[in-house]
Amino acid sequence: MEILLVDDFEEALFVLKNLVRQLGHTTLTANDGNEAMKIMRNSNISLVITDWEMPGMNGTELIKAIRNEITSRYVYIIMLTAKGGRSEIVEGLEAGADDFIVKPFNPQELKVRVANGERILQLEKNLAEKNLILEVANEKLTAAYQQIQRDLEAAAALQQKLLPRQNAVIGNYAFDWLFLPSKFIAGDILNFYQIHENYIAFYLLDVAGHGIPSAMLSFSLSQMFTAEAAASRILTPEFRNTQSLENISIENFLSHLNTAFFKPEDTSGFFTILFGVIEISSGRVKIARAGHTLPLLIRKGGEATFIKSKGMPIGILDAVTFEEHHLELYEGDKLIIYSDGITECANGADQMFGTDGLVRFMDFYGKGEVKNLIPLLKDSLIRWKGGQEFNDDVSMLIVSR
Repeated sequence: MEILLVDDFEEALFVLKNLVRQLGHTTLTANDGNEAMKIMRNSNISLVITDWEMPGMNGTELIKAIRNEITSRYVYIIMLTAKGGRSEIVEGLEAGADDFIVKPFNPQELKVRVANGERILQLEKNLAEKNLILEVANEKLTAAYQQIQRDLEAAAALQQKLLPRQNAVIGNYAFDWLFLPSKFIAGDILNFYQIHENYIAFYLLDVAGHGIPSAMLSFSLSQMFTAEAAASRILTPEFRNTQSLENISIENFLSHLNTAFFKPEDTSGFFTILFGVIEISSGRVKIARAGHTLPLLIRKGGEATFIKSKGMPIGILDAVTFEEHHLELYEGDKLIIYSDGITECANGADQMFGTDGLVRFMDFYGKGEVKNLIPLLKDSLIRWKGGQEFNDDVSMLIVSR
């Protein structure tokens, strides 16, 4: 190791230089603080032994200059002094000295002090190397995280594109929806479309869990629920001849989905869904529910009531049956489908919005136009949540005649 020795007394400097060289180190020398700082600026020296009393820049001033200016590496500083009092030691430590040797000293003491400095510097070097490794790893993690964020934002944008038009009208039926992912992307998905000139299909599904895995499954499911795919599954062969609602089988469609997604070794990827079909000309509706929240029906001028039906979630049990429910939408009626992210939305007091809260909301606002319901519900949920992030995806689909 190369050590800088600083002393204005040449004889003392000569003796110190010889002792340090006997310890196996090389040396550079300076006669005052200013000369020492020139050397420090143009070298990588990390250990300095300096006298206290020197003309111009003395020892404590040199230490302060090193601490202020040499910041790219740690410099271990041993101060030589004839002052052995407590106040002098405190002054030197406050200036930034690491150790002291009180004159006169013996070579063995110098050896121990220098060895201690070497040990500290090696620890500093090891720490710096580990910090560098951590910084590189952190940069890689940050880059990976940023890439994931970009990918999630792109996935969220794609997911938004899969959603139908808002305030849409098909025939004499109005549709509107609410879709608020708990994160960038959601495990909920909804849609509606014509599968025949006289029939409209609609659905809302909710994949179990949250985050990326749920969102990826919901995205895959959305590809299975295109108008063409849905029509091919729910329109029975007899439909070609009769084109009647009786020959549309949602039950068969849900059974097919359950068979495709049931895995005995892993039932964590299940989902709930409500799927329905409207006969445009008559207003007759057929729905089937697979573990999903109970839909609400609001008759014109009336109160919100739940439509009760049975049905297990898709992918939990092997052999399950699904119950189809029939109803009729008259002019001014509304059918409301929603995810449990609405009813289980908790406020700061850990109170859920609940089915009662949803019914109260619909009884108060549900008599108005469909296009006004969604903004009002969104505002109500945000206020209920106190402006905090939703813990679960929030979605709703409203059908009105």
